[in-house]
Amino acid sequence: MVGRRSRGLGEAEPPVAHPYLDRLLDIRRPVQLPAQVIHGDLSENVLFADPLQPAVIDVTPYWRPAGFAAAVVVGDAICWRDADPDPLVVATSTVAEFPQLLVRAVIYRVVTDLVFGQSDLDAYAKDVRLAEGLITTDAA
Repeated sequence: MVGRRSRGLGEAEPPVAHPYLDRLLDIRRPVQLPAQVIHGDLSENVLFADPLQPAVIDVTPYWRPAGFAAAVVVGDAICWRDADPDPLVVATSTVAEFPQLLVRAVIYRVVTDLVFGQSDLDAYAKDVRLAEGLITTDAA
C-alpha cells in the first residue's frame, strides 16, 4: 500500500494519523526537483566485505528526487542507529532541498510503521526534531 502510491511523500494526506505526522505535515512544503529512479530503502541493504566493492541488495525502486535516498539513510541512521546528526547534516549540506526531503523521508518511515501496526514511534522523536530544526534554520 505505501510503496505503490508512496502515500505521505507528496502532497496527499497520509492514510494514518499520529502527532509526529501532524508536526511534519505542518512544515512540509512543495519542492521542485527532478525525479529519477532511486533506491528507496538503501539503509541495511548494502553489503560490505573487504576487499570487495560494496554490493547493493534488495533494490526498491522509487521515482523521487536523487536526494530523497540520502534523506532516508540519514533519518534511518539517526532513528535506528542513534547516529550523531551533526556530521550527517554537514555531509548533506549540498543536497538540494535536503530539509524538505528529510521531512518526506521521516513521513515515509512513520507512515509505513503505522500502516503495519507499529504503535511505539518514540524512536522517531530525534528525526522529527531534526527536520523541524532544519526547516526553521532554512527559513531564517
